[in-house]
Amino acid sequence: MKDAIRRRALELGFDACRFTTAKTPESAAQFQRWLAGGQHGEMEYLARNAHKRVDPQQVLPGARSIISLAVSYALQAQGPEAGRDASARRPYRPALSRATRATRITMTCWRSV
Repeated sequence: MKDAIRRRALELGFDACRFTTAKTPESAAQFQRWLAGGQHGEMEYLARNAHKRVDPQQVLPGARSIISLAVSYALQAQGPEAGRDASARRPYRPALSRATRATRITMTCWRSV
């Protein structure tokens, strides 16, 4: 089943697809220390939702597994000047939205099998 899900995610334009359990991660205490040290900078949402990040059951009660999907918006241009041109970055939001919807539909279909 994992291989089928991974293949479908890649077909839909995701760059990576990984699986893990829906248990509290072993790194939860390290993450909380990292937040307490202010290492998250301006990403305030990380601290605001920290309790959900260290206990997936608060978000998905009864879940046994979590599927993580990734879309890279790496620069298309290469070389030392590439990092300065934001227009060279791949527009990830529209692609991610479409792919997420398609994945949700696919997962719903598989769940009913």
